[in-house]
Amino acid sequence: MKSLVLTICIAAILVNAAFVIIDHRPDNDDEEGGGGGDDDVEPEENEFTLGEEKAIEIDGATHTITVLSIAENNVRIKIESDPIEVILSMGIPEYINTDDDDFYDLELNVTDIDDEDVTIEFRPIHIRIGGVEDIPFWVEIPERRFGDDYRYDFTLFAQIYWEDYETGNYSKYTIVGNGQWDEGTYGPSKAESGYSDVHDVAMFRRDLEGSFTLSLDSHETDKISVGGTFSAESKDYLEFEEKKVIKSMNHGELSVDKLPKASVPVPIHYVADLRYYPDPSEERMPTLDEEVYEGKNISEGDTGSFLFQGSSEYSGGYYNWTAEDVEKIGEYPSLRLNITTRVWNFFDFKKLVWLSNEAPFPTKEFMRTNSSYEDENGTFWMIIETERTLVGNPTRGNKEIAWKDNGFAEFPDFHPEGEYLNWEKIPKGGHMFNMDEGNAVNDELPVHMSPEYALEFALENSGDLADFMKENPGAYVTNAVYNATLDETDIPQQNAGSHYWNLTLQDWIDYDPWDDDEDKEEDENGERKWPEHRYGLRVAKNITRDINPFSDPYSAEIEIDKDYGQRAGWANYDRTEIEKKGLTLSGAVDILDSDEGASDAFFDLSGELDMDNLLIAIGEGGTSEEMPGAEIIQLITGITMPHSKFVWHFQKGTVYHSGDTFMTGMDIETGRLVYVMEVSGNQIMGLFS
Repeated sequence: MKSLVLTICIAAILVNAAFVIIDHRPDNDDEEGGGGGDDDVEPEENEFTLGEEKAIEIDGATHTITVLSIAENNVRIKIESDPIEVILSMGIPEYINTDDDDFYDLELNVTDIDDEDVTIEFRPIHIRIGGVEDIPFWVEIPERRFGDDYRYDFTLFAQIYWEDYETGNYSKYTIVGNGQWDEGTYGPSKAESGYSDVHDVAMFRRDLEGSFTLSLDSHETDKISVGGTFSAESKDYLEFEEKKVIKSMNHGELSVDKLPKASVPVPIHYVADLRYYPDPSEERMPTLDEEVYEGKNISEGDTGSFLFQGSSEYSGGYYNWTAEDVEKIGEYPSLRLNITTRVWNFFDFKKLVWLSNEAPFPTKEFMRTNSSYEDENGTFWMIIETERTLVGNPTRGNKEIAWKDNGFAEFPDFHPEGEYLNWEKIPKGGHMFNMDEGNAVNDELPVHMSPEYALEFALENSGDLADFMKENPGAYVTNAVYNATLDETDIPQQNAGSHYWNLTLQDWIDYDPWDDDEDKEEDENGERKWPEHRYGLRVAKNITRDINPFSDPYSAEIEIDKDYGQRAGWANYDRTEIEKKGLTLSGAVDILDSDEGASDAFFDLSGELDMDNLLIAIGEGGTSEEMPGAEIIQLITGITMPHSKFVWHFQKGTVYHSGDTFMTGMDIETGRLVYVMEVSGNQIMGLFS
């Protein structure tokens, strides 16, 4: 189910494309008999009003011309008796074949546009179609406008197959889906960044809904299938200054009427909401469409390629493209581009996109990814195909977006609700921890042990950790998790029970072990030995509610509950790459309290942080964009992945156990709210039991 949701959400995101014709006027000297004669005739001018029908006579033939729409630099007209609709750009000749023979016989040229009036030049011509002077189809991308609203028919096919040659075991999952895809542009409006400051924005919206069938064929089962429905909605808010996405809202739903092995009530239904905030200080990575055709003039027959550098050799590579042919999609003449690449020597990508100068979005799009691998032990493949085709009567907006092309957007350096203190090995607890913790119990503390105290206790009481730190003086806490197993009889005080900090310390190494194949070491089993720059342990504070106490109703004892010792691993960043001053745990709680959606999830009716079933974590690299798969998805789909070097995570519940979870993340360096996510539905634990 998780793979299906991911597939649908990725398929529901697209980039924007549209084109207008550009000038390529041929020499009219046709050695095959196309030139001379009418080519020397002076053009006639006629003035038209929007919606007006007017008959004109050219070279003995009568044509009825209707002006359908007038824009700033182009005009859309209809020519009859056999209806032909064309778009004329100011000052650029257009050649028309009105009688369906082998020659263009009419040249049109817009010479003036004034509000709802337009002046068009007409001239008879005789140019052989496909001759040396034939005119290729040219496109150039226009800007989106507020009010754009387009609908597509959408199909999805996905298949995953694996087989073990030795045992004969295999599994094949197949997903077939179809539905409707709506895309539009709305605004102007306001939106906040991850620092809670407000900006003028345009909103790009995509909606997808439909039905699917999921089939399984394996060595353990006969072929079984389940059906369901899905919907996905995505809203990207682009600020006017730099056209960057500062906020993204994503909503998805998935329903299944029944599952063959489910032990939970049906229908199965999941709802997911993700709100995330990209880092506005980072340079935006161009999308595949921007690299190939957006902002460029492309003609039928053109070819090209570009090199995507990526952050590593695993994500980089050449993307080749060809403008292959002109086809009519619905009512729109469209140029078909074929874009291909091969990554990692087993990942093939193909995209066909049809572009018309009459629409700001593709009129049709087909994408296919094919990953395959085979050796003497077995085989694996994964195929994903999506296709969308424009249908209905699209609406072209009439209000330009007020982009500020030379603008510079200003954002705060830190979230205003945060608290920031210097730290060395682990971010600090902050103002919530204003006492010497030790074995004391403070009823007013929602978290009963600060992160720095847990680390201090571990360093003083684990000789192996102390030795590790001597060998790796640059090590710091790259991951830490706080949770509590509470005594249910002590609610609502939430004091009694065991409160844990799971700590992982790692040191950065100044080379890439993955590339160090020549000098690699092997263990006694012949497996590769990786550098051991990682140490893990768990500190517990056990709080007991005393019976008939003389004074304090609680007593506490702190211990190293588990010592995992030194293991393979290393930090993603040198400690010097992360700011010395960082967001405290208290500051993270304050930021959560200031966010309406997060506050409702993490705080009780009295306004206190609700510790029941709560997990607090420090994470390094868990949301990093510097991963090959994430980079390729961002390039191909335009999805901006939420990421940060170092993050405070808060989580209530799990879909696995309860069917509901709520998660947030805040950047430790700046306090920027990175993401807020909520998932609700059936608990996964019982789906296939």
